[in-house]
Amino acid sequence: AASTLENESWIAGTNIVTETIPTKEFTFPVVIRGGFTGVECALSERPEGHRSVIDGKNNFDTFNFSNTQSITIDSIEFLRGKYRGLKKTPSAGDVTLTNCVFYGCTIGHGNWDGQGNPNENYKYGGGGAGLYGSGSAKATVVDCRFEGNIIDSKGGSGGFGGGLYVGSFGGGADIYRCSFVTNYMMRNYDSSTARMAALHVYNTRATVDGCSFYGHYADGIADVHGNCSGSVFRRCSFVGNYGGGSGVLSVKLDNATDTALVENCTFAYNVSHGLNCVRGATAVTNCIFYGNLAKVNATAAADLRVAAGATATVDYCLFAVPEEDGSTICVSEATAGTLEIGQNCIY
Repeated sequence: AASTLENESWIAGTNIVTETIPTKEFTFPVVIRGGFTGVECALSERPEGHRSVIDGKNNFDTFNFSNTQSITIDSIEFLRGKYRGLKKTPSAGDVTLTNCVFYGCTIGHGNWDGQGNPNENYKYGGGGAGLYGSGSAKATVVDCRFEGNIIDSKGGSGGFGGGLYVGSFGGGADIYRCSFVTNYMMRNYDSSTARMAALHVYNTRATVDGCSFYGHYADGIADVHGNCSGSVFRRCSFVGNYGGGSGVLSVKLDNATDTALVENCTFAYNVSHGLNCVRGATAVTNCIFYGNLAKVNATAAADLRVAAGATATVDYCLFAVPEEDGSTICVSEATAGTLEIGQNCIY
């Protein structure tokens, strides 16, 4: 039987990565904590709100691992990873990230959902953090910030999830109170497939609660894709993003009968459809759609799009545009799917 004891590692100060770090294999429960000054004898002595730093200086990744038992990573800033800040390779252990920052990390091309280029450097999504599970593993990401991470679309085969990639967690994923800010796609205009600047959830039922998505640029900002039925976006704000053809929040489930819920969310001042329902049945309730446009200088709003194989049921929502835009069209017509707007919506 596995040991119930947890091994803890404490990290202090700023740590510069000066060589390629091999993937660490954890076969026991482990907790890795930052935020220490180097003189503490107990966790209670750690200064409140502090984080330690691991800096790849754009030359090296900062932390790669696999785990068959649980791992918790707390209060660490992962800066300037060459391909990503943190990578969990496919493995069956749970992973928890708390109070971490992922800043200025770049994901290379050819990494589509872990099925593309065989080069391990490019294989997994997530410029900031790439988490790839297996079996019944669960991912938990709480109070983290993903900022200024880049998807490189070089060569026409792009990355997914510039800030955070979460894939193949049979136990689901909880992503709470995280901020995603100005992650973007370095596009070469060569039929790039780089998508989802902030968050890509793949084959994982996810609850995304209390998160903010501001100032991104890419073909898509956040999505759930594949076997993600039962996923929820709740109390999230999507403001000032450029989402291209994929929209700001995209729901593309495996089957037309798979379900997703978007509730108490705000979509405002985005250049792209606020919510893009590609496949599955999405319920939208108590949301605000304000000032979203299909493109710069557009005269009609672009709040919702419903594609073939998708259904969107919308109620108790507010649709509005700034008065100076002069548009009265706030809800896009369904392009091929079914759009049901309840009588409790306000225009």
